[in-house]
Amino acid sequence: MEAYLKPSLRKDFAHYVIRLSILNAVKNFIPELSGTVVDLGSGNMPYKQLILQNKSVTKYISIDWAETEYYDQKPDITWDGTTIPLANDSVDCILLTEVLEHLQEPIIVLKEVLRVLKHGGKLMGTTPFIWPLHEVPNDHQRLTPYGLNYILIKAGFQNNVISGSGGWQSSVAQFLSSYVSFGIRNKWAKKLAKAFLYFPVLAMASDKEVTDFSHTSMVNLIIFKATKG
Repeated sequence: MEAYLKPSLRKDFAHYVIRLSILNAVKNFIPELSGTVVDLGSGNMPYKQLILQNKSVTKYISIDWAETEYYDQKPDITWDGTTIPLANDSVDCILLTEVLEHLQEPIIVLKEVLRVLKHGGKLMGTTPFIWPLHEVPNDHQRLTPYGLNYILIKAGFQNNVISGSGGWQSSVAQFLSSYVSFGIRNKWAKKLAKAFLYFPVLAMASDKEVTDFSHTSMVNLIIFKATKG
């Protein structure tokens, strides 16, 4: 889990910028978590121990697809990507990190999230704005802040708070690290590019909060919080 909890550009050139942003977002979520917390689309559950350090959290439940054989952690519960196998009004918080882009019907799933949350329950999560195709063919969309707010409202959520991470420089850093890692095929050219771009990427990478979504603004990650009224 060190790759997620202690992102290192030297050890993982491709994922450093995005994982830095996600980690900071999750750390900001944790003080607001309480009761039963569902990690929906949990993957390897990299943030489980961080979440459980919050003494207000009484139970952690991981849910993911059964066919995620590339993860070495088995979820507590499997789902079909649409229906959450939990009772109505049964959980206090749901964490949804890097999941929305993989959903064919995000509004339907968000309505399911609303169904299982208690009154006043919280949804918190992240979704990438700049990232290559991944987990294909189950990569379906990139949402803008405005598109995300729209689907949250359509699903019935209230008090939506949407922010971003990074800004222009961090977005460029993420694009460069992705290009070097995935776009350059020659191993010697890749090695040279990593050496040449190491310090520029390190200097430009940022997890600072972005709330200005005016024309021509840029973020590398979208962060959201919403409440069941």
